[in-house]
Amino acid sequence: MSSKLATMTPAPPLPRAFWFLWAGMLVNRLGGFIVPFLALYLTEERGLPVEQAGLIVTLWGAGSLLSGPFGGHLADSIGRRKTLGLGTLLGAAAMLSLGFARTPMALGIGAFALGFLGDMFRPAINATVADVVPEEQRPRAYGIMYWAYNLGFSIAPLVAGLAMGRGQGGFVWLFVGDAATTLACGAILWTNVPESRPTPTHDAPRLPKERARAFLTPYRDWTFLAFAVSAFLAALVFHQGFVALPVDMGKHGISPVMFGRLIACNGILIVLVQPFVSGRLQRMRPARVLAAAALLMGIGFGLSGIAASPWAYLASIAVWTFGEILMAPVTPTVVAALAPASLRGTYQGAFQFSWGGATLIGPVLGAVVLGRLGAPVLWWGCVVVGVLSAMVCLALGPAFARRGLYDARGAIDTPHAQGDEQSIVAGPRRPGASRS
Repeated sequence: MSSKLATMTPAPPLPRAFWFLWAGMLVNRLGGFIVPFLALYLTEERGLPVEQAGLIVTLWGAGSLLSGPFGGHLADSIGRRKTLGLGTLLGAAAMLSLGFARTPMALGIGAFALGFLGDMFRPAINATVADVVPEEQRPRAYGIMYWAYNLGFSIAPLVAGLAMGRGQGGFVWLFVGDAATTLACGAILWTNVPESRPTPTHDAPRLPKERARAFLTPYRDWTFLAFAVSAFLAALVFHQGFVALPVDMGKHGISPVMFGRLIACNGILIVLVQPFVSGRLQRMRPARVLAAAALLMGIGFGLSGIAASPWAYLASIAVWTFGEILMAPVTPTVVAALAPASLRGTYQGAFQFSWGGATLIGPVLGAVVLGRLGAPVLWWGCVVVGVLSAMVCLALGPAFARRGLYDARGAIDTPHAQGDEQSIVAGPRRPGASRS
């Protein structure tokens, strides 16, 4: 009876600062008008050839890729609040500069600046969540943040479509609106989220050499690097859903309109399911959850190889979406748990670099494999890569245990979360060392 009552006990409320982070992210994503339509804007509104538009979009991706390590280090060095304020302000300015750029060179510079400055604040967001939310509640908190992201992402394209329907000049209002919501997000965070960076200890890095070593700490942490590799492999599979998948579906008679409806089910499932799943993940071992997520992604895309009807494709999308739902809240939770408290932003930024690399490589790699080796090789390859990612996750289980990511029951439990001030000059924790 007592165990049933314990199961029915509602989860403790999340801190007030977290909900302002959530609100800011939702506002930001509700105004995410430009990035999904950037290639369309460059070809139709600016009249660029497809090859040139592709290069400019790649420059945006390169900026986004590089922004993670820089933004994460900034969050640890000058503070979360300043990084959030600076990142949203500069991101809005970059959005406007891209909107009013006209020459290909100006458009390329603007796209790179938007990718770099527009994503600079994301590691600070994840680090702040880790600062203000007790670690046993972080899977739930990160899941709710991911829910807000997808809710906003599902609404923004609809609004953007209405604006583009206004004819000439519609795109200008998209740039202005995107910049305005970015500034609104910054205002919410600046006025309502206090500085949460842990107080530096006496051995915090002060000299340039010490700061450089602190910046490189995640890249000398072998457990973190192995985890980043497993996530990179899963992300390679995930990013087949937006280039290779629609192309292959088109060869099976699925129209672009039908593809839009089917892929929209990805966001709908996340919005409907994510809030009910995230809180339960804190009672499970992260290595097993991540392995299951990678397997579901691999199998889900593998099913695309035998699908031939909209309903079959819908089933495959549902399978890999459930993998995404499992992975989204646990991944930043693990990153935050592996990081010393004083390097949470740096670790989150380093991990963003890993995911961003898959964002750049995955679509191109999938298109090459599909075009040269055929669909069966691509979709069976997704299964193999998913299994490989799952195997790496399971192999990391003992390392996660040594680093204190969960207690004897398997629940995420590192009560040192707010007080771990390991020297960031000394490098990552040795296997087996205490985290208290």
